Amino acid sequence: MTEQNLAALKGITVLLADDEEINRLLVQAILGEAGLDVTVVDDGQEALTAAANRHFDIIILDIQMPVVDGFEACTLLRQMEGQAACSTPIIAMTAHGNANFRQQCLEHGFNDYIAKPFKSEKLLAKITDHSPSTSVAVA
Repeated sequence: MTEQNLAALKGITVLLADDEEINRLLVQAILGEAGLDVTVVDDGQEALTAAANRHFDIIILDIQMPVVDGFEACTLLRQMEGQAACSTPIIAMTAHGNANFRQQCLEHGFNDYIAKPFKSEKLLAKITDHSPSTSVAVA
């Protein structure tokens, strides 16, 4: 990740939903250090509420969460977007790291996925790849 790419990430708004506190803290630290504005919630239902009340540039959803899991949350977010005619990039965050699971995520409406554990550079690269505000900066 170049300095130019990192500079382009500053101010990007990210919604992170994960039920594991250690995962939330780790991702929030990585993204915060890179200058992103991170809102953290505990589950898919809270993610739906947050997304209904504020626009986010990127949404990161853990797949296995209580109340509303990542698959259902992504489906519901896509339905909400249908009414607003916009499409926010949604990245699945999961412990499953095989190609079949990646395809399953894409079929549920995710734009991409990242398998845990991951390196901070890989997470930032995924955000860069899907952020509308960085697409010109990284070209």
